[in-house]
Amino acid sequence: MAKLKHMLMIAMLVVASAAYTQDDICIISGEKMIFNLKRDWSADMRSEVSAQYGIDSAIIASVLGAEKLENIHFDDTEWKITYPDGNTVRLSKDVGELKGKWNYKKQILMAPEGHTRGLKTGPGQVDHSKVRFGVNSLSEKVITQYRDGTTQFTLPGYDNADRVQLVGSFNDWDMYSLPLKKTSSGWEITINLEPGKYLYKYIVDGNWIRDPNNNLREDDGYRDYNSIMYRYNHEFKLKGHTDAKKVVLTGSFNDWNEKALRMAKTEAGWVIPVYIKQGTYNYKFIVDKEWITDPTNPKLRDDGSGNENSVISIGDETIFELRGFSEANSIVLTGTFNDWNEGELKMDKTENGWKIPYALAPGNYEYKFIVDGEWIIDPSNPFLIYHGDYENSFIAIQSNIEFTLPAFRDAKTVIVTGSFNGWSEENNAMIWKEGSWIFPMYLAPGKHTYKFIVDGDWISDPLNPLYEESEFGSRNSILWVEDEKQLSSDSSME
Repeated sequence: MAKLKHMLMIAMLVVASAAYTQDDICIISGEKMIFNLKRDWSADMRSEVSAQYGIDSAIIASVLGAEKLENIHFDDTEWKITYPDGNTVRLSKDVGELKGKWNYKKQILMAPEGHTRGLKTGPGQVDHSKVRFGVNSLSEKVITQYRDGTTQFTLPGYDNADRVQLVGSFNDWDMYSLPLKKTSSGWEITINLEPGKYLYKYIVDGNWIRDPNNNLREDDGYRDYNSIMYRYNHEFKLKGHTDAKKVVLTGSFNDWNEKALRMAKTEAGWVIPVYIKQGTYNYKFIVDKEWITDPTNPKLRDDGSGNENSVISIGDETIFELRGFSEANSIVLTGTFNDWNEGELKMDKTENGWKIPYALAPGNYEYKFIVDGEWIIDPSNPFLIYHGDYENSFIAIQSNIEFTLPAFRDAKTVIVTGSFNGWSEENNAMIWKEGSWIFPMYLAPGKHTYKFIVDGDWISDPLNPLYEESEFGSRNSILWVEDEKQLSSDSSME
């Protein structure tokens, strides 16, 4: 779990000047500082960037004028140079090796609330936290996924081309790092990809094109489209029913759509590979309009309305436990993760109490137990969310932030509040543990502002040097959270 101080160190961001509202001139992404310099900048714009960021104007002219360089030396250190597109020259360096004096704090305060530029979002990038499910749609088999984690891209034709490059969100749109090899099938390349959604294009002799054999596309922000592909992590199978004319997969992952996921027929039955986000899902097969559960999956669950569905868990399961209550007849887990369904998640009785495993995607959740019709909080969990006269237990799955306040031991209540919870004055109540007040959370990528409320007094974070002035004349502490999956993908491509 990433700690607050660590996240503050790696997540500072410097926003672009007004002349380039769609691009970030200077960002800190993961452990790297990155400058994006543009070839079409005017002389005035180059001078402005030179003055604002302390880069010698001769350095800017040199890198923008050269056809291609691997690195350049300035500010007593060496910077790596890459070329994301025909107009951009990118300089990058590990933050720990920097010796310059760029004014990070002054620039970060310019970013508006909820701002995520510099975190690789928008056209050409993928917000992984919002991608729940996906299936490819190809007119020809031009993407092949292997069990070892590699994926082969094929571009048929273009026999007279001299050079073809693959670019996409998986390599930060680097124009030179993924050259394809010419084969009898066309142009090919095989790369490692983690499961998920990706955007991509090909560059054929300098011309950018989307995949002509891919039916999935998304606006690229430049009056054209990027192709979409999903790296799969699961395969649904239905054995038998070989006489059926049509078999469709449907479930909670696609809002029980009855037409979208038509399965392919095989000698043994029917199959469809998919990408599906970490979590727990209910599903069924529709065989010639007849809805059936998965006969090979023993995990079945009543949806609370008398209908039985097959259940699949993707990723690690969280074990919810309730000790004691040995005399109870029935105990149900319910929460925000299943819309507070009162009959779906029936717990199993054990020697010490009750338990149920349940896979959840990274996030913050509220929950309760229903013991023979009576709703109770989790007595073993000190973290609570308050709603007026009632309260729910709170759990953060794959927490990436732990707010910490190592003072005020004698305080009766300490709350961390901010843009992530609507500046609630009663949530989230911190607990005292090992010399500090703490509260773990999962926060989405982007900018967040926050404060602590100590026995009714609002204070900024004394451990965090980043802040902005609030509308009330006080200081709000600032926290930036990176997209961990994107950072991991970047590291794997280097």
